[in-house]
Amino acid sequence: MLNFILRLLKCHPIIGLASTFLAALSQAWLSKDTIKILGYRPTDETLLWVTLVGGLGMILAYIFQLLLDKYTSTKLEQSCRNSITFFQDQLFAERSNDLGECLQRLYEKLSFTMGERISVYRFIEAEKQFECISRKSAHPTYEGYGVRSRYPADSGIIGHVWEKHEHNGFKLDNQIPCYTKNAKAYLEYLKSHYGIAKEVAKNFRMKSICMAACLVRDGRNKPLAVIVFESKERNKIDERSLLSVYDKSESVILANKIIKLKEQPSPDMKKAKELGL
Repeated sequence: MLNFILRLLKCHPIIGLASTFLAALSQAWLSKDTIKILGYRPTDETLLWVTLVGGLGMILAYIFQLLLDKYTSTKLEQSCRNSITFFQDQLFAERSNDLGECLQRLYEKLSFTMGERISVYRFIEAEKQFECISRKSAHPTYEGYGVRSRYPADSGIIGHVWEKHEHNGFKLDNQIPCYTKNAKAYLEYLKSHYGIAKEVAKNFRMKSICMAACLVRDGRNKPLAVIVFESKERNKIDERSLLSVYDKSESVILANKIIKLKEQPSPDMKKAKELGL
């Protein structure tokens, strides 16, 4: 019976390692020294129970070791993922800050004040939508981001210079009605000219009356994003003055920073808030 149990144990790959130990254990029980100490020869039933208990112990120890190894591996893998995510988010923050500094330079060159804002909308090819990746304004409310995280490619002033390919990649609008003076006219104008729903326009943080949008192209002249200049003051933005500041060299600098940022995935919202994005 004992030899049968040992052969059975050897046939199982998981507990095969225990067979040698169990064989040695059974031999120890049958030794003269053991018989002398116990005062009797152990029966086959006793040897069987010892073998079974010992084998079960070895199996449980082996399973525990497997679970421990898996847990350790999982924790290590999670730690590595967290470290990679942390450095990715730090890199995203650094590149986003570089883009913000570029907008700050344009903001100062244009002599913008509390009533102006500059925003960059990056096109997401997979979603066929835009996301605002950087924004600069001296007004804290205008610099903040709204509820929307995505913007349709076929509406708004960004849609006119991107999706509709109008105005050779540049559009200036100084004719937007003032919201505080005539809210109805403002909402109807944005609906009819830019396809923006009135419910959406009502919630704009900054209800500009003067806007300009320009395509941002890479070195191969491929559009990457749209940069938008806004003002609460009528005729604050002049096409000639704007394009003299936002010239080809500034466009190339901006495009390069967007390309670097494009290589890095955006962090999740919790990480973004922690990084001050």
